[in-house]
Amino acid sequence: MRCYTDPCEGKQDYIFFSYCHDDAGLVYPIIERLAIEGYRIWYDDGVHPGDHWPDVIAAHLRDAKICVAAVSAASAESHNCRNEVSFAVANNKPLLTIVLEDFQMPLGMQLQMSSSNYIRMFELYEESFYGRLLSSPALAGCGEKQGGASKELLDQWRRHVREYRNEEVIPDAAPEELSPEVLPPAQNDPPAQNDDEESIKTQVFAMQPEEDQIVADNANDYVHVPALLIREKTGEIFRIEKDITVLGRSGGEADLAFHGNGSISKKHAQIMKNGKSLTLRELGATNKTVVNGKKMAHFETANLTPYSELILANEQFFLVYGMAYVQVSLEQKLYILKNQKTGDAKLLLESRSTLQVPGWEQQNPAGNSRGRPGESIEIFREQNRMILRNGSESRAVFNGSELNKNETVELHDGDVISSGGASFVYHEIGIGV
Repeated sequence: MRCYTDPCEGKQDYIFFSYCHDDAGLVYPIIERLAIEGYRIWYDDGVHPGDHWPDVIAAHLRDAKICVAAVSAASAESHNCRNEVSFAVANNKPLLTIVLEDFQMPLGMQLQMSSSNYIRMFELYEESFYGRLLSSPALAGCGEKQGGASKELLDQWRRHVREYRNEEVIPDAAPEELSPEVLPPAQNDPPAQNDDEESIKTQVFAMQPEEDQIVADNANDYVHVPALLIREKTGEIFRIEKDITVLGRSGGEADLAFHGNGSISKKHAQIMKNGKSLTLRELGATNKTVVNGKKMAHFETANLTPYSELILANEQFFLVYGMAYVQVSLEQKLYILKNQKTGDAKLLLESRSTLQVPGWEQQNPAGNSRGRPGESIEIFREQNRMILRNGSESRAVFNGSELNKNETVELHDGDVISSGGASFVYHEIGIGV
């Protein structure tokens, strides 16, 4: 694995990036994103053959304006990473800490970094993390920002992120040279919404290789459209394209490896394509596997619906394929509602959903709410917007302001909805990565 960003050269102020190579799949996207946003960065790829490594590292750390330290369980055990942080602290170098994963930080590291600014990456959705990082005053002066990265650079970065996550590097190419299996759906100008199912099929199948195009009579026939697996905790999105895809933790033997959670087994479960359906098989994991609310026994197999909720150990995932994949491909977004108290999340795929306090309920296909009519907070789509309507007699609060009965508001990422003692956060996640 290599990073696409070259270390900066010259005398202008720059960022020194300290990290452990075991975390390269998480760190390289950060380095590259900072670079395309206009920041100057030096990291250890600037050490050349024949150089005396400690001298080169120390000189660049001494001359840097700030040290950004990406910390994890692996970096806490790395002698070199500890030395870099110690050197930065000893030389009064400003320190910005990015916590990559949830781990028990050693007391010595806590002491060294006690005065630094923290960004807990593992708790944030991807764009929330980058929004916080790029707006950090600590980075001021280390770049020449000119309104942010261009769409072309961001599209290229998103392709690279997919490579980093899959732990493989393929030659970079212009978007038109990449097959639909490699290139994510276009970010701008998505196909217009069309209620005619045949039109939707045509638009989605146009993204697929000719040999994978099939004639579908119902939602379960769309198995050749790549399925999406969404990691709720981080907002990461993975494509399921192989006939058998093993899910597990980083450092194991999994096809899709999830960083930062030691509770997930090295080979936790596998998703299989089987004719016109997808199934999940438990692989003897140490901790639980739950499919659509049902806890699975060791090596048990369960059918997956076009929209499924999965739990691996203590993490929630969503899997979409078939018409669910068609919908998110056309909209280019996923919509999630998360209970702030319990942490439970719901993926909003229906045209209308109802929020029942203290939980939520979906409408059934006939459009009748399972709750009592007129007593629910309703979320629905309207011309590519998500709208909330307070249909409840009880007190409902939106971003701190009370809503009147039947009042409607447009939802945006980060909005908070409260009613009956329960609070929910609304999130929007782009599927371009």
